[in-house]
Amino acid sequence: MCAFESRLGREEEPDGPDAVPDIQMTRADRAEFLGVLANIYSTVARADLILDSIDFPPQRRPSFADTAESAWNDIFREINNGIVQAGYRGLLEHALRVYGNNPHLQRLRDHYLRPSPRPAPAPEPEEREEPARAAPPETCHVIFRADNENDRAAARDLLEAAGLAPAEVWSTPSAVSFRVGSADSTMIRRILDHTDFGWTVVPPGIPDYLLRQLFIEGPDGRRFRIVDAPAQQTVGHVAAEVVGAYGQNFPGGKRPTVIDHVNPDGSGRRLNPDGTLHEEGVHDGDHLRVGFHATAAAVNPVDREDALFRVKNQVLDYAAAHPDFRVEANSLLAPTEYRLEFEQPSFGPPEVPGGEPVDISFHVVVITLGPEFPVVAPKVFWMTPFFHPNVWPNYDSPRMRENKLAAGLVCLGALDESYESSLDFGTLCAMLREIAAYRNYSVWKDDGSVDFFDGDAARWAELAGGPRIARIGGTPSHARLQQKGSYLNVIERLGADEA
Repeated sequence: MCAFESRLGREEEPDGPDAVPDIQMTRADRAEFLGVLANIYSTVARADLILDSIDFPPQRRPSFADTAESAWNDIFREINNGIVQAGYRGLLEHALRVYGNNPHLQRLRDHYLRPSPRPAPAPEPEEREEPARAAPPETCHVIFRADNENDRAAARDLLEAAGLAPAEVWSTPSAVSFRVGSADSTMIRRILDHTDFGWTVVPPGIPDYLLRQLFIEGPDGRRFRIVDAPAQQTVGHVAAEVVGAYGQNFPGGKRPTVIDHVNPDGSGRRLNPDGTLHEEGVHDGDHLRVGFHATAAAVNPVDREDALFRVKNQVLDYAAAHPDFRVEANSLLAPTEYRLEFEQPSFGPPEVPGGEPVDISFHVVVITLGPEFPVVAPKVFWMTPFFHPNVWPNYDSPRMRENKLAAGLVCLGALDESYESSLDFGTLCAMLREIAAYRNYSVWKDDGSVDFFDGDAARWAELAGGPRIARIGGTPSHARLQQKGSYLNVIERLGADEA
């Protein structure tokens, strides 16, 4: 038990029959609640916002000169002494409004804020029923980046001038959320597009909350923390902001990005850049990893033998973490060729020229490490028939007959142009699955020139394939450069000794 738990005080009863009853937490739950609040509201500025919501007297608030845990221990003692009515309930309800995704707050909510069963009321004399009134329609919320009261007032004035009747929902030292009088998110975005504010629109009925902190590893291994991140911003926007934190001269900063949700074992789950953090299942305190398509920066291996051993371990580690991914190699010691088999909904060549591609799910891919590896990039060939802009046709077609030796060759794009001999082959295996899923492909280069091997597949993906690509979880457009979003996150650079 932490030292402060012994000072949490006794459990209070409501002050009178008309008082709003406070929630009666166990000592352990109050200690957990104290720890959560100390982590989220760790400064005077942050704590004032939630203490204002329960009318906690300013003159009785601690200075936070010592630890945040000590300050919140003093606040809890004052609540136990009756300084405010239903203080624990108010604190929990307010914290949930802003950080509703926090698992500790969710557990306390489920245990203490669920409606308790009440005895059935005595029957009353029958009265004539009045028509039921329709519930007020749900409307959008708008979250602004606001670092001071002037910013908050300016954001409110902007919404009022647009006739959106803003009502503040919650506020933190760096953000404020307003409920507005419209359910038309497109119209609201048009209004905000030409302003200098950082903002994000939360459509009607969608949860409006912040993630207190996210930990993100950048493309070169540097670590960042995003504080008070709106859960309704897109994953792609977060990736763009992390890359933007390196400055304009960062090598490769204009290349397409990918972002993974990092599991406890270090493996990654690729996130949809167009999905929001909420939709992609990102939670408070999670770790993410931002990278560029098909690249990895690290120290180059010193010789071929070390490189071959490293590749073998990385491929086997990836296969161990993905049971449906099968691996065969041409050697048990230091393979130079790998045959990969996996299942992934995708598209095979049309049955007739110009027709629609057929649905497929089974893939066989071969990776070859030539005699100049790791100085020269590996070659990758798709062995099963595959219809993809960046794979040389391996089915009967004029393009395949033009160069049969290239059949199935995978155009690795940025990998070929910016290859690092320390490329992580677990990343390469994941990229091949992304290619199969149409989540990693490109048709045009930055300079406007073509960037495909299979013109028929590129034409289909650009003009007609969007709906089918979306149905298998792909991206119904060519690989995008990261696009800067509207909300400006609070991004902090972390030291080597920080989480």
